[in-house]
Amino acid sequence: DRNSLTIREPFGSILGDVDNKSSHFYLNDTPFRRDSSEDITPLETVALHLAMKHGCKDVISLLLQKETENENFRVRSSTLYKEDTRGRTPLHIACEYSADPQIIQLLIELDSLKKTTQIDDMQGYRPMHYACENENISIEIINILCDSEEEYIKAGLAKTKKRSTHSGDTEHNRTPLFLAIKSGAPTAVIERFLQLDNFTTKGFDESAMEDLAQVVENSEAVQEGVVRILAQRRYFGIIMIDLYANILAYVSFWRASQLLHSGTITELWPSLLVFSAFLFLLREVLQILSVGGDYIGDTWSWNELLCIIFLLITAENMFDKIDHPEPELDVFLLSFTSFLLTVQIIFFLRSTFLPFAKFVGGLLEIVTKIIPFIIVSTLLLAAFIYSFWVNEGPRCTTFFGCYSWIYGSIFAFTTQDGEPAIQFLELLFGFMIVIVLLN
Repeated sequence: DRNSLTIREPFGSILGDVDNKSSHFYLNDTPFRRDSSEDITPLETVALHLAMKHGCKDVISLLLQKETENENFRVRSSTLYKEDTRGRTPLHIACEYSADPQIIQLLIELDSLKKTTQIDDMQGYRPMHYACENENISIEIINILCDSEEEYIKAGLAKTKKRSTHSGDTEHNRTPLFLAIKSGAPTAVIERFLQLDNFTTKGFDESAMEDLAQVVENSEAVQEGVVRILAQRRYFGIIMIDLYANILAYVSFWRASQLLHSGTITELWPSLLVFSAFLFLLREVLQILSVGGDYIGDTWSWNELLCIIFLLITAENMFDKIDHPEPELDVFLLSFTSFLLTVQIIFFLRSTFLPFAKFVGGLLEIVTKIIPFIIVSTLLLAAFIYSFWVNEGPRCTTFFGCYSWIYGSIFAFTTQDGEPAIQFLELLFGFMIVIVLLN
């Protein structure tokens, strides 16, 4: 009827419904997302969708067998390609509910076009994405999907030749590797995604990168996979060029600064800074080609761009100071460029060597956690500084001059001579410092 699908003999006996000789699947029992709490309208689905959810291998086999025996059977118009209102095929649903690997294999074998592995549903998920959301996903299923897609691409049937491993969903750009990391998939699955043809960090945020680093640290097999990726000539070449460019920029900047300070700078060292900046710019272009739009959302990409810009500005400033025995130094420009260059080198080491990654990651975590402390302390200090200033204490003749005295008072207590109101503020300030530090 309109509200249910009745499967009769011989399906009834397969399902074990011996008394009634039939089994009912109701449309409100259709394969919705298990983690969804939304009130979803029932799907317009077919028997194969429902069978995939319930995972009965015999029923699925019989449904597929009956369909393929039909003399009018056409793969593209068959239920293998039938999509529900969320755009999912039976293969999507089978992967979502971790169907038996033999069922996955059967669905792919019956698909002579080999295209179902690359069909996106309405949220941009392919079957592999659904498979990777399961914590206990079988490596056998991932291998079947990857091998089938490899065959499809090599046969020249794919229009874009974009692998599912490199495909992200429409909302968050999450790839199968991202989902596998977040769901805690077995190490063998992660290892398969670290193969050169499958590996990408597209869509990874800071948290996902930390989770991936943790997986790599805890698994020798995954570490070997990462080493294989980095050992590829292309990756190794990029890393080494970046390393040498950082060393060259750092040495050139310090040597040029020394010569600039003594008034004996030549064209050599600013030229090396310009050359380093162009190497960094080439690295950024390769990065943009690799990650696309995610480049804009990466905070450290902006630091790298700023570093390139200030290296070029500093080099130009140094060129202008050639043949000036007593040049006037732009202290802010040189200091800020030195800071950006140092931060860039630190984060290069962090992204390349695990010990640096651990240390810098811990440092960032500490800084992140004390941000509330810094904000609250600054606001409280500003309130006390204002109070001392309006009371016109002997050491607070200017508002900003109070800052120096107040910060000095934190580490070496000094008293102000004056009105009782000022002495009361000093006492209250001391209590505030104690409370903040204890907190």
